[in-house]
Amino acid sequence: VTSLLRQTTTMGEILEALTQDLLGQRHYGRLLHEVQNRLFTKKGNCCICYAEDNPVIHLQSCNHDVCVGCMRSYCHAALGDISMFPLRCPM
Repeated sequence: VTSLLRQTTTMGEILEALTQDLLGQRHYGRLLHEVQNRLFTKKGNCCICYAEDNPVIHLQSCNHDVCVGCMRSYCHAALGDISMFPLRCPM
């Protein structure tokens, strides 16, 4: 990782280099997703659990903000119930 930081100059280049380095390593997948969630999603209030200042996913069709944890739970529930497809707003 230190050698990657020396070769890159911008934050975008650092993240791209880190992503490419970690993608091939299965045990870093969860860490990589956590970094992506924290860096690339906006902070806001979840309309489901009412958590404040969490990374949220903005649903454009209904203008709701859902935190990553609630969206993950919703998607996992949908995997077991075909009637939930296509996915709609959890509200």
